[in-house]
Amino acid sequence: MIAKICFTLAIIFIVFVFVRFRQQRLEQLRDITPAELATRKTFKIIGWMILVLMAIVLSLILWEQWKSRTTSITIQVVNTQNDKITTYQAFKRDINMRDFTTKSGRHIILAPVERMELIRSE
Repeated sequence: MIAKICFTLAIIFIVFVFVRFRQQRLEQLRDITPAELATRKTFKIIGWMILVLMAIVLSLILWEQWKSRTTSITIQVVNTQNDKITTYQAFKRDINMRDFTTKSGRHIILAPVERMELIRSE
């Protein structure tokens, strides 16, 4: 996850540096007319708006992923032989197919005769 964020930031930085050096080089090579200057300002504003939009979308995606993974889940383990129900609390990120880790740190592995029922805690 951190690699994705670093990769995105690296791409943004590279694009920013490339555009900045290109802009400086073009300004040195020719005189800019007022119409071209207005067009450049427009494109510059659009570019910054796109960068800000990308940062906002990235923040929202990261927020949703964090919120989803830290959701508290109530787990009911039902023994199918005697219908005994045991209830646990765990975070969504700590639940696997046949095992989970509770909020208190206990690692629970289900027996073949047990089934897991997940109830979202609010």
